[in-house]
Amino acid sequence: MIYPVLTNDAGWAIALGLALSLACIATIITNVQRRYLGGEQIRQLFITVYRDVKPSIIALSIVSSWTWTATLLQSSTVAYKYGLSGPYFYAAGATIQVLLFAILAIKLKEVAPTAHTFLEIINARYEKSAHIMFLIFGLATNVIVTSMLLIGGSAVLNVLSGVDFYISLFLLPFCVVIYKFIGGVKETFVVDYVNSTVILIIILYFAFVVYGSSSYIGSPYKMYNLLVNFSSQNEVPGNEGGSYVTLSSSQGLKFGIISTIGNFGTIFVDNAYWQRAIAVRTSSTVKACLIGGLSWFAIPFTLATTMGLSGIALVEDGRMNSLNDEELSAGLVLPTTAAILLGKTGAIAVLVLVFMAVM
Repeated sequence: MIYPVLTNDAGWAIALGLALSLACIATIITNVQRRYLGGEQIRQLFITVYRDVKPSIIALSIVSSWTWTATLLQSSTVAYKYGLSGPYFYAAGATIQVLLFAILAIKLKEVAPTAHTFLEIINARYEKSAHIMFLIFGLATNVIVTSMLLIGGSAVLNVLSGVDFYISLFLLPFCVVIYKFIGGVKETFVVDYVNSTVILIIILYFAFVVYGSSSYIGSPYKMYNLLVNFSSQNEVPGNEGGSYVTLSSSQGLKFGIISTIGNFGTIFVDNAYWQRAIAVRTSSTVKACLIGGLSWFAIPFTLATTMGLSGIALVEDGRMNSLNDEELSAGLVLPTTAAILLGKTGAIAVLVLVFMAVM
């Protein structure tokens, strides 16, 4: 376990400062719109954004919605546990659902072009009993996803800055509720744009440091040698030759199958994705889903092959202690590696990264 790299005040300043800033931006934009639009226009804007959003914005929003704290923390963990196969199977296993959702999205536009939610469609087609059942499924899905986001974000905030875990569980979602309640789907797209941009910038920053300028690693060649040396002493069960630099991994494959099956529910029963399918232009529905799914693949794969593999390389280099099962379960590969590689700068970058995923 690493000691807090940042102070308690710094942790709160980053978390609440970013949240309040995004909430204020969303509120200002909404108030401006309300000043110049009528009541019915505001209602449609809040729920459907007039069903005329460009595919690029929807694709970016899908990337942001599918980038959870698990996307960042768990992908780095499976890279640390299984080597190169971990990031590939994690990213591939969670891309399929978005791509297949494109079929439902275009069917939605065909049979219910004026719908507002997927539960509304179920109520119209299958009546009350099915509507209630899917309402429960949808609620359960959102409770599970929200819990995962908050627990992962609070754990990282606690480890890196010492912020109380239980307090942050309640305060982190506060500003999200503000902008969502005031701005609806329209402001969700604004925040999604900011979140995705910041996440991509930080991931690229990590990649260029690890593979370009770091005094600990600094090049793909050194990373490869460190992983090969570590594999010779610590073989991965189920990997071909026990190597960390192979895609032939029975454990990685099993993880990918489980991840693929489990993630169907979190896409198909989450109204957030249906809301995006409703908001996008009819002519661009499939394009938006396909671009969003394929673009998302790069986020966990790049981050995990950078920070997850760096954790193994740092252990081999003697600069980092091996993480135990409890620390791996808590998703501490990413924050620990970033703190060792970049000190306070890395800790701040991880806090911002994880917070954007929570938002």
